[in-house]
Amino acid sequence: MEMPAWMKEHREQGSGRITGRELMRWRVAKGLKRPELAVAIGFHVSTIDRAEQRSDKPISRALQRTLQSGREVECKISFNADLGL
Repeated sequence: MEMPAWMKEHREQGSGRITGRELMRWRVAKGLKRPELAVAIGFHVSTIDRAEQRSDKPISRALQRTLQSGREVECKISFNADLGL
């Protein structure tokens, strides 16, 4: 997942962390749901929820570092289902 240009500008200008509102705009523009973003970067969905709900406040440093790194987490999902066959 490539770091968005506006996030690069924040880092290069030293203007601090992005806000929850900026995070939400970027996520929506990418077509990602909160759970999808959380899984992709290895965070719990409640972290994304909390960051976006505090729309005018900066997101956590850990979340911003992860987003700026462009790191993605590989995950595998398995489940059992009783199909009643």
